[in-house]
Amino acid sequence: REWEKDAEKQAEEHIEEISAKKTEETGIPLFLSDSEDSTMPAEAHIASQKKIDNYLSLFDIAKEVSSIEDLESLWDSILYAALGQTGAETVTIFSVPDERTTMLYPSAYSGYDAPDDWVIKPGDELYNKLLNENTIKYAADLKRGNLSELEKTVLQTTSAQILVPIKQKEKLAGIILLAGELTGESFSIDDLEYLTLLSDIAVNGLERIFSRIHYESDTVELRKRNEYFKRLMELSRRLSGAKNLDTLYDLVTTFLKEEFGAVSYSLILLSPADQEYKIFAGNQLSPESIEKYHLPVTSDLTGMISNLTRIYDLADFRLNRDITSNYINDDISLMQYYWILPLINLNWLVGFITIHRTQSPWTEFERELAVSLCEVVSALFANCIILSERESLFRDPFSPVEKRLRQELKKTAEFHTSVSLVSLQIKNLKRLAALNPPEQLASFLHDMGRSISSLLGTSDFMTRLGQGRYAMILPGRSKAEADIFIRKVQTDIKQRKLLAMSPVETQFYFEVIAAPEDTLDPEKMLTILQ
Repeated sequence: REWEKDAEKQAEEHIEEISAKKTEETGIPLFLSDSEDSTMPAEAHIASQKKIDNYLSLFDIAKEVSSIEDLESLWDSILYAALGQTGAETVTIFSVPDERTTMLYPSAYSGYDAPDDWVIKPGDELYNKLLNENTIKYAADLKRGNLSELEKTVLQTTSAQILVPIKQKEKLAGIILLAGELTGESFSIDDLEYLTLLSDIAVNGLERIFSRIHYESDTVELRKRNEYFKRLMELSRRLSGAKNLDTLYDLVTTFLKEEFGAVSYSLILLSPADQEYKIFAGNQLSPESIEKYHLPVTSDLTGMISNLTRIYDLADFRLNRDITSNYINDDISLMQYYWILPLINLNWLVGFITIHRTQSPWTEFERELAVSLCEVVSALFANCIILSERESLFRDPFSPVEKRLRQELKKTAEFHTSVSLVSLQIKNLKRLAALNPPEQLASFLHDMGRSISSLLGTSDFMTRLGQGRYAMILPGRSKAEADIFIRKVQTDIKQRKLLAMSPVETQFYFEVIAAPEDTLDPEKMLTILQ
């Protein structure tokens, strides 16, 4: 460091000056260079009073910082310590407001009022110089660099003479800017040493405060999480006794209002007979919208939300045809947002809850808890639908495939043609879900379904059987022709580079059974879908 070299040079000059003065007064050299018992003058090896005062101040400030529990008090203590020992005309401290932020803001200052809009950020000349060189810098040297207008304003307003970095490991946590001493003298070597040690004390205090904040945050969140899941288990016990959708709806929506501050919402459930999703009930929605809402199971919106249980925040919902076509304009204009919470049970989209307005925006923690609620209640809604719809899709999940397959087998026997049933499944879906963000995986599954659909002929049939599972009926195609179709599907998905950022490659599993080559029995053909 430059100041250490200056200190060493100054000490040597001081020793030579004292030795020459003693020799001149007595005529006898104070010590002989070849003597084994040579003695240096006391003035040369006893620390100056300034240095002693500095170390005593550092000892006191270290004790004070060890008991400080907030950032404001920490920076005030560091500021007064720097001001008191160096006699600087002004002192300014820029620091990070929290552990995750890298930008520096004025946190303490004296001698003037620092504007709130000042910020020193990564990429700025001052920031990069102090981060990379990790030593006290003179403002005059920095002014010769490529400073921004704001940096020039900061140095000019503060009249900074030196800048002291506050380094937290490899991160720049703060900067201390000091103007010249009130006496008009420059900062001494002792001052520079003192400020370097003071910045180390500031770092220790900062790390301790961040650790405490992190611990308290984790503790508070854990307590909130435990209390929430306790209430969720109580809700689950009450729901377990409900045997109709009306009771379930009342209990769940009451929970949403009390725990999440939901103001406007609706429950949309599958109608197995119609193969559509309809609004079961909702508040702050007109009867016209409730009557108008009919969302087909084959819609793009259904395909997007039926793959993963998470909150889908449709920011552009006013431009989504699946939404705008199912509500009247007055209701859409009153919606603050359109959040969808899917109710997925055994890979089947039972329905979903839509949230249109809340008392306050949900935090990430609240979003996580809302997803947990959906995972708990989805099976209960499914059971109620099964009880109310004895011939529903849930009692026979392959009924759309079976019905179409029987029709095609009848044509095969009548016209002596072929028909193939293809099962497609993603083998490593669980691993993909663990290694990729939910948004990317949901988009991938949706795009994959659209990719397959684009290759189907007008007489072909495809249905989704669950997460990453599809069944296709290919009339007029033999088993060999079905294999060619499968290769086309694989090639098309690969060319589209779906989920390109995934650390693992998507693995597919195909199975084909054809009539009349393999069998004419529809039950035997359907076994490949089990």
